[in-house]
Amino acid sequence: MFVKQLVRSSTEVEYGIPTQRNFPWEGVVDPPFGSMWGLLGPGQCTDLDVHDEHETVVISHGEGVITVGDEQRPVAAGDIVYIPPGVTHTLRNVADAELAALFVYWDDCEARA
Repeated sequence: MFVKQLVRSSTEVEYGIPTQRNFPWEGVVDPPFGSMWGLLGPGQCTDLDVHDEHETVVISHGEGVITVGDEQRPVAAGDIVYIPPGVTHTLRNVADAELAALFVYWDDCEARA
């Protein structure tokens, strides 16, 4: 068994927020998807993003608003959002406490396998 913990002091800023990459996990596993934690402080927003991969966002804790294309929706702990390839998206924390999200992404070739 291998366990990787979220270590806030080792996060790196990607997409405008502190992140920690989970997969691929060097020396352990290289799965057909990537994954990372994203931490948003109160009022913080991810950079506007668009890419060729499919993406799922799982809200671990906190409250926010996710914008996917022209659509905006409130999100909270336990919500899961699917973002199709080629669609702009951003996540904003609307609460006075941290919002944490797990981002999982994969490309079409891997989705068909």
